[in-house]
Amino acid sequence: MAMIKYYLVSRISEEYHKKHMKLVDMIEGEPFIPHLNNPYNLRHDKLPIDVFNMDCDAMKESDFGIVSLPIGEDCSSEIGWYAGNSKPIYCIIRTMQEYDNLKTIWMVKGFLTECVVINDLDLYNFIKENDVILNNKLRFEILKNGEKINL
Repeated sequence: MAMIKYYLVSRISEEYHKKHMKLVDMIEGEPFIPHLNNPYNLRHDKLPIDVFNMDCDAMKESDFGIVSLPIGEDCSSEIGWYAGNSKPIYCIIRTMQEYDNLKTIWMVKGFLTECVVINDLDLYNFIKENDVILNNKLRFEILKNGEKINL
């Protein structure tokens, strides 16, 4: 059986690399991690077309996408691509700060297949009670060190 492949929808700025890698450790499968493949230290208007093509190919080859919050404009486009191509796109929420980034981007929330809140029952309950778009797409999981998210 072939290994499941997924694409990490994430900002490529260096300040987020450690956070993204912690999330990758929680997901079963073979990831495509943009910040390991893209020149994250270049301005976006200087990124060569090869970078765009590589990311698009990785999305096409993936079985699903995983959103690592916070997201920006490019991430929103990738989420829309997944939805438009009928591929699952999952968002992992670990903190209120991450949810704060997502809560006002209503079109993105509408495109998500599912949101998984990790280890914070108060945050899960808050989102469940207050977010009309996410409340039917929300799931809670408790993970101990080394456990994987059930997708």
